[in-house]
Amino acid sequence: RSEVMYSLPQRGKRSRSKPPLVFLHGSFHASWCWAEHFFPHFTDLGHPVIGLSWRGTNGTYAGEGVKKVKASEHCQDLDAFLQQVPSILGTTDKPVLIGHSFGGIVMMKFLEGCATRPAEMFGGIVLMCSVPPSGNGKMTMRFLQRSLVQSWKITAGFAMKRCIQDKDLC
Repeated sequence: RSEVMYSLPQRGKRSRSKPPLVFLHGSFHASWCWAEHFFPHFTDLGHPVIGLSWRGTNGTYAGEGVKKVKASEHCQDLDAFLQQVPSILGTTDKPVLIGHSFGGIVMMKFLEGCATRPAEMFGGIVLMCSVPPSGNGKMTMRFLQRSLVQSWKITAGFAMKRCIQDKDLC
């Protein structure tokens, strides 16, 4: 089951011209990574904000016996979540999706499968350091050619999940 965090602007700061912002985190994080600094900043500017924690990431329950959640399953979760956003935030304004790293690739995969044009659904789409649609393979090869030390840090940090205990690998 996915987790959701949200914050609404204080009374008087909410502006009808400020769209809701939907934050989607990268690997080894959860919506808490947006809540610490981004939520307060953007609610002070009048935006309602909301973040989804992908199931199976950073301790979020993935399902009984589930070891890995497929991108298609995250897309289904995103679709269900986006349908709930208007009732959670109390607005029918088109949201702006903001995805970092893994959150960006899920957004791209979700949009690939949409029958509706993105401009009809969203006020904007922001991809920050997103995994490319082709995956990380070519990028990983470039790292290997440039620096074995950096390649080891990436492999140990992400593939072996050591970055969870050692922030110097991030």
